[in-house]
Amino acid sequence: MSGKKISMRGAIASAFLLVMIAVVIEILSSAGRIQNFIIPAPSAVFIALHTNFSNILPHLAATTWICAAGLALSIAAGFLIALVMDRVRVIKEVLYPLIIASQTIPIMVITPVIILLMGFGLAPRLVVVVLVCFFPITMNLYDGFQSADPDMILLMKSLKASNTQVFRHVRFPSAIPSFFSGIRISATYCVMAAVIAEWQGADKGLGVYLMRVRRSYYYDRMFAAILLIVLLSILFFLVAYLTERKILRGRYK
Repeated sequence: MSGKKISMRGAIASAFLLVMIAVVIEILSSAGRIQNFIIPAPSAVFIALHTNFSNILPHLAATTWICAAGLALSIAAGFLIALVMDRVRVIKEVLYPLIIASQTIPIMVITPVIILLMGFGLAPRLVVVVLVCFFPITMNLYDGFQSADPDMILLMKSLKASNTQVFRHVRFPSAIPSFFSGIRISATYCVMAAVIAEWQGADKGLGVYLMRVRRSYYYDRMFAAILLIVLLSILFFLVAYLTERKILRGRYK
């Protein structure tokens, strides 16, 4: 399972590549080869982030809260739906096509509809995040349930184990890695979903801040907001990854 580890050497190499790209952009910007309204110089972005951080902080906090709450609800919803689909075949046959269909509607299309139905509070933004994030968790966990070792299941049943005992000791433990794979995917999606929801209807959040500074032609502040969105996505992924490593320590030895 070492292939699932985040290589420190790879992370350093990626960071070095990003720094080199930033240096090249800085040089080209200083030479006038790249206009500020296309891509601002990295130094200007960091200055904008530093000087405006007090204004950005409430928006960052609002987006972080929506992401965390939406991801938690997505985990609960994904687990419940996958569990019901695994235990009741009829429900699986009904829900499976609907779950697939829910992902064919572009989130930019369905978000305004959700906001019109539910208003401009927190609820529609949470719904958008859950709608985007529950799918990877549900599908990965359901596949994990289905991939349980059939020989172990037969052994348990030969020992007169109940379906609940088989689930507890075989099916669920075998599905935990798949469950965390879905959580890691959703952890990166939740920030994107929250920002899109904020574009459509919110008074606070990184999405709101990004749109405001873009309309005011503050491109350095806009890229500062984009940088925070990227860093927030990485943070949520790392939390999910480190949680997985802590719970599944034996798989990462």
